Amino acid sequence: MIKETYFPTSIYAENLNVDNEKLASSILKIKKEDPEGIYRSNVGDAYHSKQDLHLLPEFFEIRDLIFNTCLEIKKEQKIITNISMVNLWANVNDKGGSNDIHTHGNSFFSGVYYVKTPENSGPIRFLDPRPQVETIIPERKINDLHRDDWSKVQFKPVPGMVVIFPSYLPHQVFPNKSEEHRISMSFNIILKL
Repeated sequence: MIKETYFPTSIYAENLNVDNEKLASSILKIKKEDPEGIYRSNVGDAYHSKQDLHLLPEFFEIRDLIFNTCLEIKKEQKIITNISMVNLWANVNDKGGSNDIHTHGNSFFSGVYYVKTPENSGPIRFLDPRPQVETIIPERKINDLHRDDWSKVQFKPVPGMVVIFPSYLPHQVFPNKSEEHRISMSFNIILKL
């Protein structure tokens, strides 16, 4: 029997070399100055900063490293349309803080960069973007299942790692079970038509 895979969803991960302690300090300063932040998908003790951090000098280095990684993905995917970063924000999930299932509308690539991720601070989980997959769910031998047939996948957050994915891909962040801050930065990339 011949099996071919079509319509795959690519998720990219790359390690970036950044001073995460300096980033964490800058993010916690922003949280202290604007403790309310904004609400998007954050649940419980989860903070979402304003979305203009890509315009602040203290975040230029991480912004540029993320954007250059997106340019590599653009090249790998043979995309000729120009892209632009439209926002960058910080997430601080304290104990119990999480993020509901969501997508990033009006964007092409989205992603998360991990600044501080204590043990048990909550993985990110991606869900199959095809809604009909969940209509009829057969029992399966989970341990023998090939990843082409998975409907969910989790990534353990690691400081210094950026994860980039199509903006339409539903995802969520599980609750932080540690006693420390879980700090990350998220962003959206658009096509410049």
